[in-house]
Amino acid sequence: MKVVKYKRQAGTPDHEAHIAAMWLLFLRMPAKHTPEIDGMFDLGEIGETAAMRFERMTPYSVALPKQGN
Repeated sequence: MKVVKYKRQAGTPDHEAHIAAMWLLFLRMPAKHTPEIDGMFDLGEIGETAAMRFERMTPYSVALPKQGN
């Protein structure tokens, strides 16, 4: 049996990947709760990351709530 790697046809746009990427961008918190004049949201900067509220034994372990918080 031979394993053949699947390849998309050259020049065929991957619409599903584009939609998924735009959805991930949309999920970022907008800088303001109201849209700009043109109806679009300014995603701006995310800012500082939130403090971890979980801990793991290894990178592959299940995340558990931090003890003592």
